[in-house]
Amino acid sequence: MTAGNPRSTEQKRRFYRALSEGLSAKVGISPEDVMVTIQFNQAEDWSFSRGEQFCP
Repeated sequence: MTAGNPRSTEQKRRFYRALSEGLSAKVGISPEDVMVTIQFNQAEDWSFSRGEQFCP
């Protein structure tokens, strides 16, 4: 997963739990089989079209 703004440890813990529980409930993936990696970056690291840097 790629995210813009860093999140607190507690926010990440809640996200991991919600994601694994949601995948289990909706598509039957065991929570033990869910692995998540978050990489944070800035808006300047993105380009959505025409080779132009994204500037908010």
